[in-house]
Amino acid sequence: MLMQTDTDFTLPRPELLNRLNTHPGAEICVITQEGSFSYKGVQILHDTTEVLEYLQSQGVHPGCRVGIRAANSYEWLLLDFALISLGCTSVCIPAGNPELDPLDADALSQRFDLDLLFQDQEFDAGNTAAVQTLSSLLTLAREGTPLTLSKSTERDSTASDIFTVVFSSGTTGRLKRLPISWDSLQIGIEAISDAFNVTASDRIFDILPLSIFQQRYLAYIALYRGGTVILSSQDLFFEALKEGNPTIILGPPAFYELAEQRFERWPERTRRNLIRVSKSLGWLPDTLGMALRKRLFKELHEIYGSSVRVMLVGSAPINLSTLDFFKHAGFPLFQIYGMTECGWIAWNRPGANKIGSVGKPAFPDAISIGPDGDVLVSNPKHLCHSYEAAEGDENTNVFVDPKTISTGDIGAFDSDGFLILNGRKKNIIITAGGQKISPENIEEKVKAIGRIEHVVVFQDESLRALSAAIWCSDTDSAAQGRIARALKALNRKDLSTNPIMGVAFSQTPLSAETGLLTRNLKVDRTAVQNHHASSVKRLGELA
Repeated sequence: MLMQTDTDFTLPRPELLNRLNTHPGAEICVITQEGSFSYKGVQILHDTTEVLEYLQSQGVHPGCRVGIRAANSYEWLLLDFALISLGCTSVCIPAGNPELDPLDADALSQRFDLDLLFQDQEFDAGNTAAVQTLSSLLTLAREGTPLTLSKSTERDSTASDIFTVVFSSGTTGRLKRLPISWDSLQIGIEAISDAFNVTASDRIFDILPLSIFQQRYLAYIALYRGGTVILSSQDLFFEALKEGNPTIILGPPAFYELAEQRFERWPERTRRNLIRVSKSLGWLPDTLGMALRKRLFKELHEIYGSSVRVMLVGSAPINLSTLDFFKHAGFPLFQIYGMTECGWIAWNRPGANKIGSVGKPAFPDAISIGPDGDVLVSNPKHLCHSYEAAEGDENTNVFVDPKTISTGDIGAFDSDGFLILNGRKKNIIITAGGQKISPENIEEKVKAIGRIEHVVVFQDESLRALSAAIWCSDTDSAAQGRIARALKALNRKDLSTNPIMGVAFSQTPLSAETGLLTRNLKVDRTAVQNHHASSVKRLGELA
């Protein structure tokens, strides 16, 4: 299996390489602008071993902190696998972050206490010698290129349970560092693999940055069960779906809203007839009903490939309209709920799915509801037990005791044991009258007007009332007038106590590139409000 340069050395974390040894048919399929490249389990094991032995020969030992700042690649995963097995701690630095991108390698290494850094060539190497280009990893290993480590001799060479440090999305204004437990990860991998029956025949879609911990989670799940990782990048979303033909997709709402938005552009009569026929199939067995709906909505199913058997949505709230539409269109979409700090919390799955909920607890008796409606997760095996380099009350606000994490979400269980979320505590708006409201509930009502792709509601201090940034399917003035009139009607009825008095019809794409979404495609509410504040118009001027 694994050849080692030091015959007395036992791998601190052998689990991943043992799985590759057990599943030689496992695969990493990398889809790039230049084409697709496939690496089978035998080669992955060989290449990881080669990198591992090289790092070990250069003085990298258990306890070393090695930074990774690079785009998705085969080399990224190889380095990750090698560092895991050696008992090191990877520090996975998000690219595209305005706070970190300008830092050269020397500044980055000092800030995050790194012994060594691998990064893309586009980043400044600075004055440190303890930096290498990640794309050259295998060449460095095969040529035995000497590595300079900044401080590894000062490290305790005992491997800890912390195998990686990841970063939060930073929507609170500051990036948080999360040390992640290797032992706890093993529990999570097995739990979700069993819940969704992951097997060696599965191909798991993985295109968001690997610096987002969930994305590496997907790779581990696939390889642990002998399946395939389809690794690509966001700009190749459609190409990766077509070429990779995944069986399992997990992603934020943006992955799925595009199908609903395409459907909304079809003629109204066509849409109405398709939904009517789909609803008429409700008496059929689920398998047959889904097969017929898949034929009805064939054009939309072709977006995601011909083999998808499970679609999971999480990371951010999804519109009920999207969940309803995917049900009518015959897609196997299930809403799940998790948090990097504690791992999987709840999930819908085949045979236990309720639209509008985030499912039943992933682990029995792990969820409770606090006095203020806060969703609390109790588990001795959380992925993270405290933030690294925390400031102020960051740790105590989340890690309320050694076994309990406060998610920051407001929720409740229904009579069937499904968890219903009612917004984020930090998103709660306090109106001029002192009332506390969740913008997510209002956004859902506005979205139901139709022909609206996205809505973000915020407190407008200039109007001393609620305003909304709205992205429409149609951008002409007639469409905007229709929405404004529908909003006025909604204000008189469902929003009478908290009406929307201002609207900004946005022309700025809601994307990470424009800064309105975080790197893991969650809405950055503060950025949206700041960007649209000057373009808000009173509703009365529009309707």
